[in-house]
This record gives sequence, structure tokens and C-alpha cells, in this order.
Amino acid sequence: MQEKYQQMLVDENLRLRYESLLRYNLIYQDTKLRILLHYPNNGAIKYLVDGWQMILDHMGVPVLLLPFGHNFKDTVDYFKPNVFITCADSYYLSNIDSDYLISNGVKIGHMSSMWEKMYSPCDFIVDFFLEGPQEREGIPVKRVRFGANPIIHYASEMRTDWDYFFVGTNSSSKTLRTREFLEPIVKRYDGLLMGTGWNLPPYNKHCTELPITGVPPYYAISKVSPNFHQLGQIEHYINVNERTYIIPACLGFEIVDRPKALDDVFERDEMVSAENPSSYFDQVTYFIKHPEERLEYIGKAMRRVYEQYTLFHSMTDLVQFLEKLL
Repeated sequence: MQEKYQQMLVDENLRLRYESLLRYNLIYQDTKLRILLHYPNNGAIKYLVDGWQMILDHMGVPVLLLPFGHNFKDTVDYFKPNVFITCADSYYLSNIDSDYLISNGVKIGHMSSMWEKMYSPCDFIVDFFLEGPQEREGIPVKRVRFGANPIIHYASEMRTDWDYFFVGTNSSSKTLRTREFLEPIVKRYDGLLMGTGWNLPPYNKHCTELPITGVPPYYAISKVSPNFHQLGQIEHYINVNERTYIIPACLGFEIVDRPKALDDVFERDEMVSAENPSSYFDQVTYFIKHPEERLEYIGKAMRRVYEQYTLFHSMTDLVQFLEKLL
């Protein structure tokens, strides 16, 4: 019975993906937008703009990634963008020539938030909070939700090969939360831990790094996919992380902590969550021992993602904003 239901979920997942790809294919092929995205060497922003580029290209929007250190003026002359998006960060901004962008009539957007320092020149702000002012110091703010990328986030099979699967970066900003939420799982159960910074015990078993397109299949062959947030996301109404949307889209079973925005994104019967590390570990243990009880959650969360939270939804919203801005 469980295997039959799993196959039904796989079939539904593939159908929803196909319908999504078909619905958004080349819908903006007549747009006047030409978007240049600043592309760092690694980190969360790298993977974020990778996804944006895939989705915008599928929708017919001319878009190009500009790697750090690449010949900036030659790229602008060749591609002729009218929108450039980077981060409101001194290191990012030191890698570009803002005056050259302005002289070529390019609108400059900064990924930022209400907490971060303002830099000039800036024509618009891309913010990842779910609510807040529509402008900052007279500059329009566009709030963009994270989301799953149907081009790569899907599953063609479901199994229970591993107890858990987690992919991410073990950075210093997450040390305490990682030790509280992830370390007990790694010590107790047999799973896969992938990404960078996991080369020391207890995190160094089954550890490797994967390209962005290599990650999705592992969610659907693991019993539990742990997900936890930084403290700022727990205390403030910030977008839940990308993993929250990606795991269900890949037919993974997610157990998440309690970011403040969670209840406005998923219903309680769509996502298993826990307030503290102790109850979090208890939930992980329960569903590893009772994998059949995951399936209703997986199906409901997957449908919610395809209904509201794909990058097609987010990028459609961003494109409409940018067209009005131009």
C-alpha cells in the first residue's frame, strides 16, 4: 500500500512539474527587459541567482550572469542590459562600475533589507522579508519570496535508503543552531550530509559536495530531511528559507523548526515542526521509525508549493515590477 501511494505521489509530482513548465514557457518572450545578475563564486546568493537565471530564461526573459572579476564593461557592452541586480555589500559593489551602468541607462537594484546599510546609486531594492514598507528613503522595495525551481526540483522515484539527508553550508553564523538541531541526528542515525564545512567529527561521515542539480534526488530517497533556520528568522517575520519549499517539491519529508513566518506559509497538517531541539529530535526519531506516516504531509506540502511557492511565481512578480519600473 505504501509503495503504491509513493508511486501516486511521484506521478502527481511529475504532472505538476510538467504543467508548470508548460504554463510559464516563454510567457515573457516579448519583454523589453534585459537583466544582468551579479554572480559570486560561492554561497547562498550564488545558488539563488542560479535558480533565477534558469527560471527567467525559461520564461523568455534575456538574462546573463556576471561572475566576480569578469570584464565588466565588455559584458555590459555585449549584453546591453537595462537592469542590473547585485547585493548591497561593499565587496560586491567594489566589483562593478556603477557610473558605467548609469551612463548606459541601466537601472541598478540591490538585494538588501531594512536592517542593512544603504548604498548609492540604487534604483530599487530586492528584499526577502514577507511584509514591510514599499519604499526606503524614496527607493521602491520589491519583496521577493524564495521558492522551488520546477526545472530541477522534482522526483522520479521515492525510497527510504537513508534515515536523513541534509545539504548546506556549515558556517559560523549557524554554529549554535546546527549543534542543537542537526548534531544529535548525525550522531544517532545513518544518513547523508552534503555541502561545505562538514569535514570535522561528528559531521564528516558520508559527507561530500554536490552541484545544485545533483541535490534533488536525495530528498526523495531519505526518510527525513531536517531543516532549521537562523535565529533572526525565528524571531522576525522573514521569508522562510529556500529549503522549506525545495524539500516538498522534491518529494522529501521535511521537519522544520518554528520560524515566525511558518504558519502563514504552510498549514500545520502540511509541515511537521518543533519549537525546541528536544522535541525536534523526538519528531525525527518518530518519523524515521514510522516512515509510512510521512506520506500525507509530503503530498499536501508538495501541492501547496506548486500552487503558490515556485520560482515561477516569484519571478513573474519580479518581472512585472521591473517592467513598471522601466
